[in-house]
Amino acid sequence: MSNPSQNVLLVSSNASTRGPLEQALLKLEVRLNIADDGLFALTVLERQPADVVISDAELGDMSGQDLYEMIREDATLAKTSFILLSGVNAQLLGRGHDIQIPQNISAEDAVSFVQGLLKKRARATLDSEKLQQTQGKMLPLAKSNSQSLRASQFGGTLEHFSLFDLLMLLTQTHKSGQLYLKINQIPAMVLVDRGDVILAEYDQHSGETALIQIFLDSDRYTESTFSFQAYEGGMPSELLGERNINTPADQLLLNIAIALDQRKTGAYNIENALGQIF
Repeated sequence: MSNPSQNVLLVSSNASTRGPLEQALLKLEVRLNIADDGLFALTVLERQPADVVISDAELGDMSGQDLYEMIREDATLAKTSFILLSGVNAQLLGRGHDIQIPQNISAEDAVSFVQGLLKKRARATLDSEKLQQTQGKMLPLAKSNSQSLRASQFGGTLEHFSLFDLLMLLTQTHKSGQLYLKINQIPAMVLVDRGDVILAEYDQHSGETALIQIFLDSDRYTESTFSFQAYEGGMPSELLGERNINTPADQLLLNIAIALDQRKTGAYNIENALGQIF
């Protein structure tokens, strides 16, 4: 990925950590700023907000957790993603674009998380205008005769936009309904309840494994078709009982982004994609 319009701030007082990370980040061809303590990092952010901040756990004047909390309290930095190098496991920090990753992770692997967040940020900048254009390309389906909670239907192909954008639309607008796809003539189904993905079935797969495989295959077969049957007031109770996904939507989007990135680099397998976060 190369996007010199994106900004990354590296915060590290440890030269042995900072050097390899700096070299790896420079390969992304982003605008890179470096701070060696928390207060200087905040000064840099005030002058030039970053798309992603990656910080050591311990800085010269405060902890990385302290810096994270100060950034989260600043409304002007609400869209800045934060990566904390701490502990031994990868996990979310409170919301979908803040992550804690192992302190002893390699510079290259750490930068892969930065790259994933930058791509997610780039997708998010498409926001309302892109979504309105997307909706304009969706083909209306026949109204359902059902007297249940079904409110409307729409459908189309994945030629003009990605399934990732479609799922972001459904999660950000807290939609409920059934998403049907046909990928290389193989049917798939995803249930969404108030913006949370609760079920996925595809080929021989089910649950989150099925959802990731749906995204991987739809990325290859852009002629895939879809239809979404929306419900008002949430998913009918008989469908809620079929739930096989409990991961929050932001976490799912992150897992999917990692899987898609790994597919492009040839390093993908489902166990690895799911294991990077849990």
